[in-house]
Order: sequence, then C-alpha cells, then structure tokens
Amino acid sequence: GRLAAGMAHELGTPLNVVSGRAQMIASGDLLPAEAARNATIISEQARRMTTLMRQLLDFARRGSTRREPTSLEHLVRGVLNLLASSAAKKDVSLGMHADPELPQVAVDPAKMQQVVTNLILNGIQATPRGGRVDVELSYLKAGETNGMQNDTAKIVVQDTGPGIPPENLDQLFEPFFTTKDVGEGTGLGLSIVYGIVEEHGGRIEVASPPGEGARFTLYLPFEAAQ
Repeated sequence: GRLAAGMAHELGTPLNVVSGRAQMIASGDLLPAEAARNATIISEQARRMTTLMRQLLDFARRGSTRREPTSLEHLVRGVLNLLASSAAKKDVSLGMHADPELPQVAVDPAKMQQVVTNLILNGIQATPRGGRVDVELSYLKAGETNGMQNDTAKIVVQDTGPGIPPENLDQLFEPFFTTKDVGEGTGLGLSIVYGIVEEHGGRIEVASPPGEGARFTLYLPFEAAQ
C-alpha cells in the first residue's frame, strides 16, 4: 500500500504539470516562444517520470545477479571519477582508502556500482560546501564482523553533512521515504541499495552520531558471493 501510494504521489505531480502545459499549448493562445518553453517543461517532466519508472523496475528486479570476480577498489575509483564533477560543483572533497590485502569479491559489477554511486551521491548532496565524503574498503576475517559468519569485504561511506535525525534512521530503506525536497528524489534509491546488498548475502547499516554526519556500512561475504 505504501509503495502504491508513493508511486501515485510521485507520478501525480509531473502528470499535472504535463496536463496543464499541454492544455496551454492546445489553446492556441501562446506565442511561439511560450509554446516552446511549455513543450520543454513537458519534456523535462516526461524524463522525470521515465526515471521513476526505471527505478521502480530496478526495485522489482531482485534475484537476477550476474556475479564475477571484481576489484572493489577499481569499482569505487571509477564511481569517484564519475561523480568528481558533481562534488566539485558543491566544493565537496572525495577520498578513498583501500586495504591493500582486500581480494576480489564475486559481485554483480553493474549492481554494485549502482549501490556505491547511490551512497556517494547521497553523501555529496547532504554535505555542505567545503565538506568531505570518504570511502573506506577493508577486509575482515570471519568473526571480526558484526553478525557475519564469513570473511567479509567492508565498504564504509562517510560524509560530513548534518546527519540523519534519529527518528528517520529506521525508515531510510523503505520505498518512497525521502527527506529531499519534491522533485529532488524519489525515495527509491536506498530501497534499491538494500535489495541489491541482500541479493549478495550481505548487510547494510546506517549510523549518524550527533555532529558526525552519516555513515553507511556494507558487509559483503566472500563465501556467499562465490
């Protein structure tokens, strides 16, 4: 029910915009420049709805992972390069520290890239100018991780933003839950992240101690991924 209500809400706003702008164009009362501007707005809203539908499909397509030995360090460096311009626009620094002993992990590279991209981008968006988003990769032996029984790859994404209110922590991975302004996020990103990590037999945790920003921690077991 929450998923259906969220979808109706997210699609309702752009549909209203499309309908209103289309009626203005159809009236024939607009100057050519005004008609072109309204057509551009319609196109933008259509792209917004397309993005939402693509995310809904990603949310629904669970269980179809194609895993292969993957260097998490190489994968994360690629994501950091892709997001460098977004970080620069906000004057946010990006950093990474990788355990040199971390072996390759059998994951679906495209899906894991989606996970890392989502978490880092969220960190960039949440961090004020002059802040940082850091990624740490480490290798933990069985018994060293919180509740994981196998040797585990650990990915930590830490930002220096204002953090997450305690009352929101338990809802972060629910579909359509978002604290962003209307039009800035669908609230599906972290739900998709949660599902992908689950598919890999892993776990994701979030913590936000007062004054320390937000920290997302992923555990990916080696044995379950082979």
